[in-house]
Amino acid sequence: ALAVNDPFIEEAFIKAIPASTRTIAVLGQVRNELAVEDEATQSALYSDVLTAVTFSGKFDTEPAVLDIKYTPAQTFTPQGLVNTLHKIFGNEGEAKKLPSLVQAQQFTLWDLDNSSALNSPSVIGNMLKYDSTQG
Repeated sequence: ALAVNDPFIEEAFIKAIPASTRTIAVLGQVRNELAVEDEATQSALYSDVLTAVTFSGKFDTEPAVLDIKYTPAQTFTPQGLVNTLHKIFGNEGEAKKLPSLVQAQQFTLWDLDNSSALNSPSVIGNMLKYDSTQG
C-alpha cells in the first residue's frame, strides 16, 4: 500500500513501486456517483499514475493500472477496502472478515474551543460509525 499526496510527484512514486509489480490499484476520487459509474470518466490520480507508469521505463512488463473510483461522500473502512480489492482482483466468495481493532463503544475527546481540531470529534465519530467488521 502506498499513499499519494497532492501534488503528485512522479519520480517519488515510481521509485516507491517495485519493478516486479504486476497490478496497481488506484483509489481515485471523482465528483459524484455518475462519474463512478461512467467508464469514460477517470480520476485525476489514476491519470497521473498511468502516465507515470507508462513513461517510466522501469518495468519489463508494464503493470495493469486499475481506477477504483469513489465519491467524496464515500468513507472507506478497513473491511470495506478489503471487500473492494477482493472483488477487483477476481477472488471468489466473500473476503475474509477482519477482526475489530477497537472494542470501545464510547470515546471522549478533550480540546480547547478555539483549537484547529475543533471539528475532530464529529469527523472521527463519522468514521467510527461504520463498523469495520460489517464491511
